[in-house]
Amino acid sequence: VAMTAFAAAAIADAPPMRVGFQAMRIGFAAYILPFAFVMQPALLLGAGAADILYSIVAGAFAILFFVCGMEGWCRGSDLNPVSRIVFIIAGVLGLFGGPIILALSVLLAGGGYLISNRLPGEKSIDRTEEL
Repeated sequence: VAMTAFAAAAIADAPPMRVGFQAMRIGFAAYILPFAFVMQPALLLGAGAADILYSIVAGAFAILFFVCGMEGWCRGSDLNPVSRIVFIIAGVLGLFGGPIILALSVLLAGGGYLISNRLPGEKSIDRTEEL
């Protein structure tokens, strides 16, 4: 990821290390996905239809929560640091847990979103200032 990010930074005339770390944050979900295949083999479509459907839905929610936490942005508003940690925990729990843990993960992410919107902080959606 970093080699292409460095090339993109040179083209965009941006700081290479900053662009590299941003690329790592965006691609971090791809780094943990192989572990999800080990923990939930149904993601590789090697189980019954119900297990495959559950694993795909659980994986989609977990990756969504994890990426929202890593990026610090969800549904048009910035997340504060507490909400980011809550979203990351919800994503990891949802990816590696069972049905009860997934329900807990969804409730945890919902709580993180409510915390983000209740606590004072910046609520803009303009993310171009980071680079």
